[in-house]
Amino acid sequence: MDDDFKNLNNEDNNEENKDEKRPSIEFSFDEDDTADSGNASDDGNEKSDSDGEKRIEFVAMPPKNSPFQVEYDDDDIEDPDEEDDEEVENLPEEIKKKRKWKRKTTNIIIIIIIILAVIVLVRHYNKNKDGEKEKTAVIYATIIDREKPESTEYDVIQSLVTENATKTYFRTDGGSFFYCTRDGIKYYSDMDTMEWADIYTLASPSIVIEEGTVAVTETSSKTVRVYSKIGPQYSVNTEGTITQAALNKNGYLSLILKNTDGYSVQVYDSAGTLIEERIDKMKGVYPVAVDISDDNRILAVSYLDTTDVVVKASIAFLYIDSNEGAKYMDSVYKTLDYEEQIIPWISFMKGNELYCVSDTSVFAISEDGAEQWNFELTNEVDSVYKYDDKRVIIAYGDKRINYEGKPVGTVCWYNLNGKEEGSCECGGKITYLSANKEGIVAGCGNVYKGISYSGKIVWQIVSTQTIDDVSILDKINRVLYVKRGSAEILKMR
Repeated sequence: MDDDFKNLNNEDNNEENKDEKRPSIEFSFDEDDTADSGNASDDGNEKSDSDGEKRIEFVAMPPKNSPFQVEYDDDDIEDPDEEDDEEVENLPEEIKKKRKWKRKTTNIIIIIIIILAVIVLVRHYNKNKDGEKEKTAVIYATIIDREKPESTEYDVIQSLVTENATKTYFRTDGGSFFYCTRDGIKYYSDMDTMEWADIYTLASPSIVIEEGTVAVTETSSKTVRVYSKIGPQYSVNTEGTITQAALNKNGYLSLILKNTDGYSVQVYDSAGTLIEERIDKMKGVYPVAVDISDDNRILAVSYLDTTDVVVKASIAFLYIDSNEGAKYMDSVYKTLDYEEQIIPWISFMKGNELYCVSDTSVFAISEDGAEQWNFELTNEVDSVYKYDDKRVIIAYGDKRINYEGKPVGTVCWYNLNGKEEGSCECGGKITYLSANKEGIVAGCGNVYKGISYSGKIVWQIVSTQTIDDVSILDKINRVLYVKRGSAEILKMR
């Protein structure tokens, strides 16, 4: 479901980190420094400021006997146009104005000539008798060595050979993990123990995980495979193409399908039996997100309605069991509308409370359809992640227009009441997000940070290779690090 926001904002999640800090050069002029370049040694051009910052001094002065080294006193300069005060007073007013204008023009020309001369002297060098270049002005060029990201030291505890040519997908569950490729899926209870494997062929597999249950599908495909820790559970073949899939912790599967005449929403139980189908043929109304409550009773669907001048979002609640929903039309017992919003992410939490993240706000709706709380977003949302039924993690992107907002790359986590439990500024646009009960991993390009729920950055990995996944295992300092060709368990120091 994270991809909904990425597609919504047209972000390229694979772009390189553009916020990497580079060395910069700053120039400052010291008017008090009148040192002759002849007094500077070859290595005497490096200085340090009071804060220890290195500074390279380029000293350039006019050569000795230069025509530009002229000292004079204003009183010693004779103005050719200067006349006695009495004579000037007797001149006509028009002539006085002309002379005044002439002097102004002369002064301006002199200033321009001086400026041009300085520019010429700064840009060019005069060779002395030894062939060395003497500089024509005093310029300080400060080279700032900005801090470059460095990896935390670690030890490789275990490793596993993976496919080198294609992206591999790992989903961790404590110390165990699912390993998925386009040719199949495997489950490891630990790095050395593969419990089972299943073979299939998908060009670009996509994984949905919910508390130890995994659904593997592919964009625009018509097949979904569902697995648990003990092995394959069931597979579903649909008539329409799959646009989104969601699981609950019991293995119930909900799908949004695009058909030739519209859209439909389907629900399958833990045995793979179709138990609910809702067909939407109304033009301009599209289902964009779906989820099932953990007690298997309620289906929530987020719709985008484009039939009016202003778009709106609608959240529909319906009972999955036909007996419970018998007294309602199409089993829909509650609908809430939100003007000028799109709600591409919804998820049932503890107590059947529906958590919703739109493009402008975050809010929660109780099982009976009453809004519990709502807060406005000051930033665009780059990614949303939920690992259990008590906490939601949001990665923020650019600030919204006319809002102060948070710094780009801020990650925040919220409890069931919508209260911010903590946050961390990662220093760049978030391109990767994952979490478990131990902590959060946020990736900014090739830099991955392990963040505790106290908001502290515990470790950092800077990669020079193509990375498929970085996930926390059973402890925050035990990390599954997946690159092309290998997966490693790291113990961060």
